Amino acid sequence: MLSADGPQDNIPEKVRPVPPLGVELGDSDKKELLNGLDLLQQSVKQLRQREDPFTVDLLPDVEIFLRAVKQGINYRELFSARDVKNASKVLAEGQQRADALLKGEAPWTSQKGLVVRGFRSRIDRTVQPYGLVIPDSYSDTGKTRYRLDLWFHGRGERSSESVFIAERMSRVGRFAPQDTIVLHPYGRYSNAFKFAGEVDVLEALEHAQRHYKIDQDRVAVRGFSMGVLGVGKWPCTILICFLRRILGQVFLKRLSFFASSKKKLLYLLNLSESYGGCTTVLGMPTICFNYLWLPIAVSWISKNKRPISWKPRLLSEV
Repeated sequence: MLSADGPQDNIPEKVRPVPPLGVELGDSDKKELLNGLDLLQQSVKQLRQREDPFTVDLLPDVEIFLRAVKQGINYRELFSARDVKNASKVLAEGQQRADALLKGEAPWTSQKGLVVRGFRSRIDRTVQPYGLVIPDSYSDTGKTRYRLDLWFHGRGERSSESVFIAERMSRVGRFAPQDTIVLHPYGRYSNAFKFAGEVDVLEALEHAQRHYKIDQDRVAVRGFSMGVLGVGKWPCTILICFLRRILGQVFLKRLSFFASSKKKLLYLLNLSESYGGCTTVLGMPTICFNYLWLPIAVSWISKNKRPISWKPRLLSEV
């Protein structure tokens, strides 16, 4: 039998768990969270009994908070005292939304700034969260439609649903362009936005397009570290790559991929046999040819930590 990193990987007791086991909740913290869960569960139960389109459509915006904290407790996916404290805030936000929805109101749908939304997955019918940054200039009235940037997050072994939601409630993120909606997909933890994570991105985008005035001709994809893998699967208007944290350096170690050179790009396409089909599994060779016909905006971090950018060009013209 072949093993990836040595015989020790075949011993279950010695395999490093991912995600790691979270903190053990103290009695007072556990009681507080369980009480909050019970209250929110009762509110959600009442909402699930309603069949009006307004409630059915917005119920996932409430259920994501319930699911996130319940999983955090059941599977020990709260990894620090801060995560435990933030879980209480997540529950409080969920309860506030449930109370509003029971009154037939949904103030978060017109909220600007940081907004967490949820949708029901067509894959397994679970509710999945995503974050939005709504610019102050956004307006529901008028003919203006807004650019949307998808931001694919980097690897985070401790990014459980509760941790992700708390972050999207409190942090704008690396990019917040003017007059632009930024969508932060969760993507089912850290799977490079593949498999169910890839479908979740599509569903999150579709959900946002139903609820916000988005210009479908101005949807861009950005990513960092692991997020570059997600970006690599998406044909887009502008592709942002941080070359210091590109695919080869993060995941394949010895594999180099620089979008600035067509010769090196074609070299990448021929590496699948040398690396045991690894690049084929990641889906890179089959999609890299698309980059030849896309405008590519390349950005990397210099030694003095200043970003350097190039004007978008067609790679086929390089």
